[in-house]
Amino acid sequence: MTELYMLWQSNSAVSCLRLAFALLQRCPQDAPASLVADLIECVRYSTGHLGAVEEALPRLRTAADARPEDGNSQADLAIALGALDETGEALELYRKALDHEDSLCFLNHRDCLNNIGWNLYLRRQYDEALPWFEKACWIEPSIDEETEHAHTQDLEPPYKLALENQLLCLAKLGRLREAAEQLTVYLDQVGRLPRYETEALRKLGLDADIAFIRRNIERGTKTESTPSA
Repeated sequence: MTELYMLWQSNSAVSCLRLAFALLQRCPQDAPASLVADLIECVRYSTGHLGAVEEALPRLRTAADARPEDGNSQADLAIALGALDETGEALELYRKALDHEDSLCFLNHRDCLNNIGWNLYLRRQYDEALPWFEKACWIEPSIDEETEHAHTQDLEPPYKLALENQLLCLAKLGRLREAAEQLTVYLDQVGRLPRYETEALRKLGLDADIAFIRRNIERGTKTESTPSA
């Protein structure tokens, strides 16, 4: 289930749907109702996402072909192909979009960086993936883009998803000290680490839940020791 939750929050609709179906088929009759409900919810979400992507794909491809130097058109098509697990073509288009950075909006720019890293991560090229996640994590929006966006909390670095992906890479590479440093950044900037990443760090010998508890105790102690005005 931890792998399913990870795919669920990513753009991999096909992979997510396949895994959810496989888990449903293997569910015993006495499986917890919450587990079965989660799987059904995942299947419904992935099916809807997949249908929307397949419906939009011809329009996105036409736009990308008509405007080969428009970064957003290339990025939009790449993201759709990524959902369909067409990772090879998607990776080429992410790189093509970044070649036209001036015509790329902030959110697409950030997604291109993160998704190139994710494709490399899935190929187990962890050293190569890590710099892409780092770039995506700390990229800054322009002032104009930030004021025009309705949800400015989605724009301010660090980018939550990219920071989580950094931690996954560091866990795979066995880099305990760096993972511990990045975990502290995550706890301070975002909060508690999700389940899949927590399990990955635990295999490395780093307990993210214990770190979360300790960090909150430290904050509480500092707050109590700060004199009131």
